[in-house]
Amino acid sequence: MAIDKLLDENNDLAFNGEDFILVSESAEVVQSCSIRLRFVQTEWVFDFTLGIPWLDEMFATEISYSRKRQWLVDTIQKTIGVNRLKEFKFDVDPVNRGALVEFEAETIYGVVNGSVSL
Repeated sequence: MAIDKLLDENNDLAFNGEDFILVSESAEVVQSCSIRLRFVQTEWVFDFTLGIPWLDEMFATEISYSRKRQWLVDTIQKTIGVNRLKEFKFDVDPVNRGALVEFEAETIYGVVNGSVSL
């Protein structure tokens, strides 16, 4: 993997006043998972199939929890640097249209923990 620019708690580029803050190794893998989990399906003009269907299917009551869970698990497992997902937790609040994903993954840099509020 390479070095990437760090995103802050607002998902903006982190800046130390003079330059961008960089992230690498295990922190980069967690950040990559977070970005991929937040990517909304139909957002990219060149391939509408990429991403998670947050705008329609993830908060729909007629879609099974197991199907929603599988979309998220597959997204984490297909992230570069992730070898295996060890633990996964996913909660949805359909009333407020929010979600929380927590995971523990074995990566090429060791075991990492991530938490993403969506």
